Amino acid sequence: YTGEEQTATLTNIGEHYTVTGNKQTNAGTYKVTVKLNDDKNYTWTDGTNVELSLDFVINAVKVEKPVITGTYTYTGEEQTATLTNIGEHYTVTGNKQTNAGTYKVTVKLNDYKNYTWTD
Repeated sequence: YTGEEQTATLTNIGEHYTVTGNKQTNAGTYKVTVKLNDDKNYTWTDGTNVELSLDFVINAVKVEKPVITGTYTYTGEEQTATLTNIGEHYTVTGNKQTNAGTYKVTVKLNDYKNYTWTD
């Protein structure tokens, strides 16, 4: 996934058939179909004239999971958990607290279709 349209590369391109589904913009698995334009007068090299279906895979971008570092001590002031591997593809909540205690920090990918954690 690059954020831009991706086109499946097909070899042996010819004028006697039509390709559909080979241009996509998001990560995922898509069906590319190849159909003979004139299946009465043309066949594939194996003698058939059936529509072909191929998988076109666009991989999601792998994002490093952030890690909380450091030790925090109550000061009466807001404390912000320091995260390593900070990135633009996720949202962090719960990382700012004022009172003593144990808190859950949540990190959520903003776009689950096109981005995934490295693991």
